[in-house]
Amino acid sequence: MAKKLYKVVFRGELARGHNPVQVKENLLGLFKSARAGERRYKMAIMVTRKSLMVFFIVSLVMCFGCSKVTQENYDKLSVGMDYEEVIEILGDPNECKSILNAKNCTWGDSSTRISVKLVADKVVFLSGEGLK
Repeated sequence: MAKKLYKVVFRGELARGHNPVQVKENLLGLFKSARAGERRYKMAIMVTRKSLMVFFIVSLVMCFGCSKVTQENYDKLSVGMDYEEVIEILGDPNECKSILNAKNCTWGDSSTRISVKLVADKVVFLSGEGLK
């Protein structure tokens, strides 16, 4: 397609009385710059795709690879701690049920979890399951 376009433009420019050597040089320069622009565009797309892939992988690792529901963090908890101290160690709970002045909060999922029972925002009972 580029060759056809080149021939049509070249013939048109010759018909207008322009210098054939100069027309040829101008057209070749235009095609070279168009190809270079196309290459830069393709490189930009490729870099963008790679960047998005790296971002996605890092996000997955951060979400799943760094859970705070661990034996190490469970060992930091103790009876009598404030609710805020527990939040600093484990982050926000997945579930928290309140009845009057008592709370039962759970971090993690069905296979790996830490449960904390609090009365007046003080820890009174701890349990952990499937911790590593």
